Amino acid sequence: KSKPPRILGNETAKKEIPEFTIPLSKWFNLSEIGVIAGNKENRRPTPFVFGTSMNRIIRGNLSAGMGIGAEFLTETYMPVSLNLMYRLRNNPVTPFAMLQGGYQIPVEDTRTYYQNVVPNWVSYLNPVQELKARGGLFINPSFGILKNYNQGFGISLAFGYRFHRLHYTGEDNYRFDADFNRLSLKLGFIFN
Repeated sequence: KSKPPRILGNETAKKEIPEFTIPLSKWFNLSEIGVIAGNKENRRPTPFVFGTSMNRIIRGNLSAGMGIGAEFLTETYMPVSLNLMYRLRNNPVTPFAMLQGGYQIPVEDTRTYYQNVVPNWVSYLNPVQELKARGGLFINPSFGILKNYNQGFGISLAFGYRFHRLHYTGEDNYRFDADFNRLSLKLGFIFN
């Protein structure tokens, strides 16, 4: 006859219940707040950004999702993004890599004028004129660390490189493209 296993306090229970590593749900929400820091020549050297995305684990540690947010650059923009996220390990604390890309939609009137985008020596050629923001593309690769606290909540801290090209138009078919290279620093909250 075999004897039933002895239960000594919580030792047996701890061995039978695996530590949480993967969310029970394949879907999760990642909401991030942070700044995208640029050089001193920008009118707003560290604009505030916010974004939220719905993501799905598609295979192993790889997930993909779509997101929306708000960015307070010279104008306020609503970025619409696609993203890929890869966790390097399957542990409660793990490094990760993320790639976000998409289009920024202007949601308010422009605040950009010729004197902000044309060198001073050229300003006498063009009258001071407001440019109309038309939006633009962006890409944001980043790396960070992710900590899952339980099956429904986690936090992340990520830093990366942010490139965006914003388009402006003015009178007489004038078009101006402004390229921005910035560092991103974001604190994220994961819910599932």
